[in-house]
Amino acid sequence: MKFIILLICLLLQAIFHVSIKRGKYHLLEHYASGMKPFLTKINANHGWVALISLMLPILILVLILNALFSHVGILYFIYAAIVLLFCLDIRDMKKQLGDYFVAITNENLVKAQIEAEQFVSHSVHQNKSEMTRAVTESIFIKALTNIFSVIFWFMLLGPFGAVLYYLATTLTKLACNPEFSYTDTYFAAEYIKELFDWLPVRVLTLTFALIGHFGPVFTLWIDRLGAGLSDNRQLLIDAGLTALNADLEPTQASATENNQALSLVNRTLWTWTIVIGVLTITSWL
Repeated sequence: MKFIILLICLLLQAIFHVSIKRGKYHLLEHYASGMKPFLTKINANHGWVALISLMLPILILVLILNALFSHVGILYFIYAAIVLLFCLDIRDMKKQLGDYFVAITNENLVKAQIEAEQFVSHSVHQNKSEMTRAVTESIFIKALTNIFSVIFWFMLLGPFGAVLYYLATTLTKLACNPEFSYTDTYFAAEYIKELFDWLPVRVLTLTFALIGHFGPVFTLWIDRLGAGLSDNRQLLIDAGLTALNADLEPTQASATENNQALSLVNRTLWTWTIVIGVLTITSWL
């Protein structure tokens, strides 16, 4: 059933652009703000205490809903689909980068920098090669965070897994907000996120090897298979660039590399969907 739910959600988002994205971050922001009096009352100055206090009520609610709907097929189907649509985001990144591509093609580096910074959510250098490399790296990071890790944990743990990962990811962003007084929560949420990224990163980079330049990527994958949590991001970026046969140094980076990265992400999503489908059908036989 999880594969069918995944397939329907992918089709709804990819073809019909159906998603539950409007105000998702602000919804959690309002929830965290509403929890502030409680956190203050229990003196939740420690990052882990604040994080657990924020996550636990939502996770308990998800577990209760799982228990209520698990024996009622159609209700569980609808509930799980809504949760996945909420946590998953496969919006067309190429469309999001439309103005950036126009600007970079026209050599309007000021406009390209503005659009690139909006996409990557941090400042980038106006140097063309460094700017395009920052966009490429962000494409891989967004693909992991918004798509592949969500799919991985949904298939493994159902709606609970998707919500757990989504909470860790969003609370990491929220804790960077100066208005959120429990900034120590960032380190706890970041640790949880990196922990839950470790396996998906290994599976994702192995997929890059299978559909990209197998030899170099697989060698990189083997060499860094047992690397720690802090290597997740760099392993993903290095494997993605190697799959594109791109130089790890950004001196030769271009908008062509950006398009190749988008294509790699799309092919990887198709590959995951097919493999999950085959494994699901095999389990039915």
